[in-house]
Amino acid sequence: MTMSAQTLIVNLSHYLGQSGKGWSPATIEMRDSLVNQVIADLKDYDADELKTLRNEHLNETGKLASIAEKGTKFLETVAYLKTRAARREDEDQRLRKFLYAVNPPIKDELRRELRDGEIRHVLAPQNQAERDRHFLLAAEQDRDEILDAMLTGPMGPMVSDEMKHRALHARAQRQHPNDYAGFQQNTLLLDFIHMLQQLIGRRLYGLGVDGMKIKDVLGVAVAREDVTPQQFVGAAK
Repeated sequence: MTMSAQTLIVNLSHYLGQSGKGWSPATIEMRDSLVNQVIADLKDYDADELKTLRNEHLNETGKLASIAEKGTKFLETVAYLKTRAARREDEDQRLRKFLYAVNPPIKDELRRELRDGEIRHVLAPQNQAERDRHFLLAAEQDRDEILDAMLTGPMGPMVSDEMKHRALHARAQRQHPNDYAGFQQNTLLLDFIHMLQQLIGRRLYGLGVDGMKIKDVLGVAVAREDVTPQQFVGAAK
């Protein structure tokens, strides 16, 4: 579903100054700075689009073509959203690798595999609930050799995905509270940037901007089913 530039501006303005659950003051400041930049760009674009729609010398076909062309140019204006998202995604991957790393104490590959096999042999007869309980205890006690054995089994992890995420999240938060807090703030900002990419991408697609061009420049995939017929050019003015 798309919306007019004016509606986007109004909706985005509501975020300014809002705290939101879990948002730190520093992250709010970064979010609001980005929102203000997007709003300023949308206002410039909206004024230009409105001139085209009110141009009595252009027929409907001419207006559609002109607006699609303006939308394509505007796409380049907001290309920074893809760059911002990429930076946050890189930070997300860096923090995930650091926070959720399991470092088995045995470095020799052969000895490590023999020890992992011993641990798996003990756990093999147990049901999933019992294995999950062992994984949780190992995470709480920083028993990385057990975590490693359970995560790298030849038949796949011996722990359920739900318990894996639960235990490793709690472990990361306990071991590295400051980095974990930074990870959470980065996730909030990344999700917000992704939302902006989606909103603007759908809006531009509704104006007739090529979907592949949007994906390449803005970094978001849009499809015709995302935009209902009445939301295409001219419907919002």
